[in-house]
Amino acid sequence: MGSKHKRRLDLRGLLIPFTLLKVSQAFREIEAGEILEVLWGEPQVPGELFKVLPEFSYEVVLTETVEKDQSCRLLLRKRSYRPSRPPLMDPHGCLGSHKKEKGRSPEDSK
Repeated sequence: MGSKHKRRLDLRGLLIPFTLLKVSQAFREIEAGEILEVLWGEPQVPGELFKVLPEFSYEVVLTETVEKDQSCRLLLRKRSYRPSRPPLMDPHGCLGSHKKEKGRSPEDSK
């Protein structure tokens, strides 16, 4: 596969919340370019998993069903993650709900 280190999590038999927690923790610990292999048994896991991982932080390398016990296997490669949206708070501690137009302040529109 030509990838860096691969970490393996066998989470078959765990309840979904614990599965998501374990995957989130492991994903934070690996470096960009590394592969996380996840084995699980619950069919709902992938849909929930992609909700808890940061958007655009991973690449799905492989998904497959393991024939012998009908569990699932997923390989995720961690990408260098750079958020595309600004942080929720600006340096002055104000929520950025209004964009300031060039040359105008919010008070000018009142």
